[in-house]
Amino acid sequence: MDAIQKIMIDEINDSGEFLGTCEKFKKCKTKEQAMALGEKMLRKREKDHSLAKSYIQRQGKNDIRKNLVAVDSLANLSPTEFEEWVRQNIFEKEGWTVEETKITGDGGVDLIVYKGDEKSIVQCKRFKGTVGEPMIRDFYGTMYHEGVSKGFFVTTGLYSLPALKFAEDKPIVMIDRRILATKYL
Repeated sequence: MDAIQKIMIDEINDSGEFLGTCEKFKKCKTKEQAMALGEKMLRKREKDHSLAKSYIQRQGKNDIRKNLVAVDSLANLSPTEFEEWVRQNIFEKEGWTVEETKITGDGGVDLIVYKGDEKSIVQCKRFKGTVGEPMIRDFYGTMYHEGVSKGFFVTTGLYSLPALKFAEDKPIVMIDRRILATKYL
């Protein structure tokens, strides 16, 4: 069944009576006229759908822009406040049990998270710039030292290309400002 026939069927109720645009179809004298009318209605539906989809996409972009402003405000928190925000808004919401580490001398581990038998560590960095490869390399060394299967590096900034490349084949989940804005705010 083609889309035009579907429109025509959609306009008929269970009793076989036309609905909605019934008068338009009743005026058609030939099958070709009915098909042309169905085509016109289909194009109108497609246009309306396209306009609605564009509107929704624009609204989504506005939400992301607002959320990016909110991410910028996270960079103004103290390190301890940011760690608390990450704990509550990322890990606890996703069902992790969270253990906080010492405020100073934490060895690069801000949070220790558990889910089932899995133990992972989290590094939280309030950054307005770019997190480079050296920081990710240090974090990976900390993961090895702590003996964990996975690490999470959360930043309010962005990751450099070398940092992303370094982490590519490693069990490091990298959460930057874009992910914070789209998933966690």
